[in-house]
Amino acid sequence: MTYRVLDIETVPLAASMAAPYPEGERQPPSNYKNIEAIEAWRERDRAAWAEQRAKECSINPRLGRVLAIGTCTSDDESVLYGVREDQEREILTHWWDVLQDERIVTWNGGWDLRFLKIRSIINGVRIPVSAERLREWERPYNTAAHCDVKRVLVGETAVKGEGLDEWSRALGGPGKVDGWDGSKVWPAYLQERHQEILDYCLLDVRVTRRLYSRVLRVLDV
Repeated sequence: MTYRVLDIETVPLAASMAAPYPEGERQPPSNYKNIEAIEAWRERDRAAWAEQRAKECSINPRLGRVLAIGTCTSDDESVLYGVREDQEREILTHWWDVLQDERIVTWNGGWDLRFLKIRSIINGVRIPVSAERLREWERPYNTAAHCDVKRVLVGETAVKGEGLDEWSRALGGPGKVDGWDGSKVWPAYLQERHQEILDYCLLDVRVTRRLYSRVLRVLDV
């Protein structure tokens, strides 16, 4: 069966980040009495709250959106990228249009597939895939339809230090971009470092493809 590797990058919606800082709910420690110290604490807390808000919204398909869809097969690769929010519908439509009756290969891709599905529903993008096929993708051990390489190598347990970078290096691969992970996408987006995000997404699908090839050498998945 042919296959297509998938990885997505997401960012918060502008409206989600426009939510006001909940000053009344966040108070400095009781030992802060000096006005200057309180103001300094408040400034730090605003930044910390905004950072946490961005992380939470980026992983919630109601509050975040698809920025990039990285995809590759055995012989081609590409990234769909929507700099502006109004481009999300276009890249989602294109993703579903190019998808064929092929196995999806991911690293922890149950999350990616659900995010794509929910954002397509919100954007009114038709998903030209049968309901049964969608259910097959979401069944955790149905590797014929969706091979989650992380599940094959790591299993169910979420353990720190068992990520794509660690497993790629363990199997002789290049690993991910130094200093990069999903949390770096939003700050890079704000700084308009779009090519870096594209490169990061594309490297993730390349690394996943390589791990999948290694798995296929010894396992019939």
